Parts: sequence; structure tokens; C-alpha cells
Amino acid sequence: MSDTPEKSPMFTAPRPFGGVTFHRHTLRNISWLELYYDLIYVATFIQIGNFLSKHVDLNGFTEFLIMLTAVWWAWSGTTFFQNRFVADDWQHRLLVFLQIFGVAALGISVSDAFGDLYIQFTVAYVLTRVLLVIMYLRMARLDPPSASLSNDYAIAFGVGGALWLASLLLPLGYHWVGWIAAIVVELVIPIVPRMAAHQQLAPIDPHHLEERFGIFTIIVLGEAFVKVLDDAQGTVLGPDQFIFSVFGLVVTFALWWLYFTDTVDHGVDFKQAWRAPVWFYGHLPLAAGLVTFGVAAKKFYAATLEHPGEALHPEYRLLYMAGLLLYLVALVLIDMGTHNPNPQSDRIQLVTRLVSIALVAGFGLFATEFDAIQLVIAFALIFAAQVGVSVWLHLPGNYIAAHRD
Repeated sequence: MSDTPEKSPMFTAPRPFGGVTFHRHTLRNISWLELYYDLIYVATFIQIGNFLSKHVDLNGFTEFLIMLTAVWWAWSGTTFFQNRFVADDWQHRLLVFLQIFGVAALGISVSDAFGDLYIQFTVAYVLTRVLLVIMYLRMARLDPPSASLSNDYAIAFGVGGALWLASLLLPLGYHWVGWIAAIVVELVIPIVPRMAAHQQLAPIDPHHLEERFGIFTIIVLGEAFVKVLDDAQGTVLGPDQFIFSVFGLVVTFALWWLYFTDTVDHGVDFKQAWRAPVWFYGHLPLAAGLVTFGVAAKKFYAATLEHPGEALHPEYRLLYMAGLLLYLVALVLIDMGTHNPNPQSDRIQLVTRLVSIALVAGFGLFATEFDAIQLVIAFALIFAAQVGVSVWLHLPGNYIAAHRD
């Protein structure tokens, strides 16, 4: 019998309420509280996407990326805490619900976070950080063997929160500079050598982490689809809308396929120290790309109704391109962080991704006379080709299938 425990299924019977336990190389299930927490964050992502929909220009896209990075990083911090420590007593639940209040305040503030609501957005983010610091300090007391790690993270997120507060001292209109500085500090701290050494005191549960990021990704992808449905509500599907919908669904299905078939199946590679962080940070452009794609697809569909047969608005074309490029770059990074027993299949996938990046960029930059339908057909063919390569690699006797563990 193998010494490695079987992968635990999601959504099995929940553990009894109450108590705090600590992950020690054991597999565990995703809790209902974690799923609820994820949905609240995705609701905030929707509001950030709505902001982008109203500000489709370079400045708006930059502000969109800053806000999405901040909110994604806030989600990631608590996600890693919940991966390392299995806490389900009333104190932990209270801290999580208070965090949800902060996340909701972020969602309310994104429409004018770079204007009159910048103080509210900043304070809401700091609240999520303060509560995470409390969680880690609590674990330092309850689980002495991992106290060094918990205290380090408490200091790290405390410094990040302090930098966010300090941004309020900057001149009006420059608070975002402080946000970026704080985000950079928080993104770097977990990978410094001291933190890397202490992380062994409370190691990551790989399966739980993969499932958590996978669930979050599929919810974000689903919300991208919802954006198009919202805009299409009540419209009559003419030939243009039907053709657009068919090829738009091909792109959406390919986005699902390429992540959940080519990356999740392999699993995170923790044997080489650099791979896991690359896998983890690769999910930031993945989320940004999916939200951008949803907004752009909504604009494309509207163009089939309002300007059929006309060259697409340049900003919408570039937005769709940006969403797909972010997604493809994310796949390259995530692929680098996964464990694939056959290097040849990795090389084939990498070449496929790079060729697709070049083609998407080419159509996005130079297909200036294409209308929405022509562009979505072009992008659908590019992504369908990637799925075709994936299917071929998974056929019996080919690279992935022949070398799967």
C-alpha cells in the first residue's frame, strides 16, 4: 500500500464544528466557509470588472489591474492561512466574517477608488490585513511549533497594512503609489529565504491548494460568461449574434479546457523551490485575464447589435487581446510550476502557447478592419488549435498519456 494518502474528494461530510487543528502532511477537504469566502471575493471582482467596462482606456486598465491585484492578494493571504491551519471554532469564523465585511467594503469602493472613495478603499483593505494578522498571532499562541512562521507572517502583513495606511499621507491623487509599494512588499516577503525556511514548520497541503485555486478560477470564468448574458438579456438572436455566440463559446470552453486539463492534472511541483511560487503568482494574470476577457466579450456582443459589420472599436479589440494574452502568459507560468514527468510534452505545450501569444497579439494589433464576428472567429480558431494539441497529447501512446504517474 502506498504511503501517500489518497486525494480527498471535495464537498464530503463536513467535520464537526469547533476546535483548531494543524495541517501536518494530511489531506483535507475544502470547507463550506472557504467556498462562501471565495464567492464574496468574486463578487468584488465583478465590481472591478464593471469599473473596467466603464473605463476602457489605458488609464482605466491600469487602475483595474492595481485594484484587482490588491483584492486577489488579499484573498490569497487568507487562502494560504486556511491551507496551513484548519481552524473552525467560533473565533475563527468571526474573524472570517469580519474579513468578509472588509471585502464587501472594497467592492463598494472600487467604482471611485482612485477618486473620492480612496480612503474607504484603503481602510477596507487594511481591515482585511489586520484581521489576518490576528489570525496568525492566534495560531502562534495555539500552535507553538509553527510560532516562528506565524509571527513572521503577522509582521509581514502588518508591515503591508501599515504601508497602505501610510499611503493616505501622500498628496491627493498619488495614494496609488503607496498601494503599489505595499503590494510589492507583500508579494516579495513570502519568498525571502527566512520565510521559505520557516514555511516547513506548517507546510502547504498541495491538493487543497490546487482545488482552492481551481474553484476560484472556475467561478471567475463563470462570472465572465455571466457578463455576456447580462448584456444579451432580452435580445433577439439574429444570425450575427448566433455566429458570435457559437465562436465565443468555443473561446470560453477552450479557456476552461486549457487550465483544467493541461495544468491542474499535473499538480504543483514542490520539489524545486522556485516552481511553486511561479505556479502561485501565475494565477494573478490568470484572474486578471479572465475578468478582462469577460468585459471584452460583453463589448464584442454589444457591437454585433449596435454596429453590425463595422470595424470594431480599437479599444475593445485591444481589451479582448489583453485578456487573452494575460491568460496565455498565466498558463505559461503555471505550466512552469507544475510537475510533468515528460519534458517533451512541456516543450510542445510551451511552443503552442508562444505561437498562440504571437497570433493573438497579431490579430489584436493589426486586424483593424475586422468586425466583432471576424475577430472572435479568429481567436476561436487559435484557441481551438490549442485544445487540439492538448487532446493529441492526452491520446493513449502520446507524450502525456504515456508518461502519467
